[in-house]
Amino acid sequence: MRRTVKMMICLVVLVSCGCGRNTNEEPANTAASDVSASEVQTEPAPVNTVSPAIEEESETVYVDGPYGRLSMEIPSGWSCEAVPVDSGVFNDRTYGLILRPDHAGAENIRIVCMDFFGVCGTGLASTQMTLAGRNVNVGTYDSHPYWDYIVFNQEQPNVAAMQNGNGNWTEAQQNEAMNILDTLRFDQDITTGGIGRHIPEAEDDEIAVIMELSNVTPTGLKVHLRRYDPGNGKDLECGEGYSLQAASGDTWEDVPVISEAYVSGEEVYPIPADGETAFEINWEGLYGTLSPGTYRITEVITENPPKHLSVCSRVYPLTGEFIIAGQ
Repeated sequence: MRRTVKMMICLVVLVSCGCGRNTNEEPANTAASDVSASEVQTEPAPVNTVSPAIEEESETVYVDGPYGRLSMEIPSGWSCEAVPVDSGVFNDRTYGLILRPDHAGAENIRIVCMDFFGVCGTGLASTQMTLAGRNVNVGTYDSHPYWDYIVFNQEQPNVAAMQNGNGNWTEAQQNEAMNILDTLRFDQDITTGGIGRHIPEAEDDEIAVIMELSNVTPTGLKVHLRRYDPGNGKDLECGEGYSLQAASGDTWEDVPVISEAYVSGEEVYPIPADGETAFEINWEGLYGTLSPGTYRITEVITENPPKHLSVCSRVYPLTGEFIIAGQ
């Protein structure tokens, strides 16, 4: 059975993304919210029973990001790694925690905060349970004795836990992991940094290019233009020109230009057929320092015609979305 768990999300650098371990620090409380049942509903999958809350000595591990703070209580015998945005461990639009028993090798559970979490594949069973004060959705493929993912919040932003190669964990380890996950807290009042988000306007099937954003700050970001169909032989390039819009309620408004005298560079970036091109943008001289909010950036991709044809170049605008959190 082939299964795919896709993490898409709609973000991405941190201005000051915090992460750390605080001994005996109580995690921030967050209001519980019910989660609707998954669209995939079959026979209930085996779900570990959560024992009473961990009472032994533990430490709080947390990671801060643009959507909020994730934290858990970690007992002795377990380790937990904080993974900020743009760390290279997760993709550019996510951040979270990695939980594993001591001496467990590479197997772990990844608790990830993202703009969107989606699943697909056959052999998926879904059930509901209460965990971390929430009604969560638990997904299991192929009737495993252990779960594959747990969605704590299906409203954006999503928070999900995913097993990563844990088939050799003992039943006791799986049960203790559930007890630790029961301490998970998501505090959306503590936000920091910036992150990119995926939107449909960020890709165009005609040229098979997708735009992704990383290193988001109030004064700039990094643009990644990746071709996802090597068979598309179009000659594509992107210049340094761009525009910014800011969310205002249900509409988008152009970000005011602070200096008409500002001149953008003339660099042109070819987009290779079998890879990506990436470049930094700094808009401080054109737009100044952006306030916290949701923004969109539009780049224009140019398709150059074959030299022997007397036709004009075609252009394809791509738009990416990003968030700058309050400090």
